Amino acid sequence: MFQINKNIIYVLFLLAFTSCGYHFSGGGKFPASIKKINIKFFENRTSNNTIATALTNDLIYEIGRNKNITITDENSADAVISGKITSFEVTTIAHTGAYISSEKRVTVTASVKITGKDGTLIWIREALLAQEAFKTNQTKSLEEQNQNSAVIILSKRLAELIHSSITDNF
Repeated sequence: MFQINKNIIYVLFLLAFTSCGYHFSGGGKFPASIKKINIKFFENRTSNNTIATALTNDLIYEIGRNKNITITDENSADAVISGKITSFEVTTIAHTGAYISSEKRVTVTASVKITGKDGTLIWIREALLAQEAFKTNQTKSLEEQNQNSAVIILSKRLAELIHSSITDNF
């Protein structure tokens, strides 16, 4: 009986420290020429006044986690990330009655590009999209709080998507 348990522990130990080849998306690298990058504040072409700040800050955080890249000022950067938030939509996705919504969805679309020091285009994505649902309430202030919470979650997701999209290509 002791021998079986010892073998099971040995097998579990081997399984825990071996790799099956699975890896997470976005685990790649920036182009070899980019070691220092500048991230410009996202241009906001929507009526929502919080998404541009949130997305810029979340992208700085996400790229800052990459050990191979240093975020710096534009003058000493090898490349610049810039972007535009092109749409911000709130749509009803569930109803409790004929004219009463119980759940809505926020959808944000952004375009992002990386340009080199000399202005050459290195990478571009025109329509990166993220969505997040939120509950509606009887009071307007609670619904606005829920929507703002959804925007914060959506911004983090979109920053992860941008980082993943950039590093997947290289």
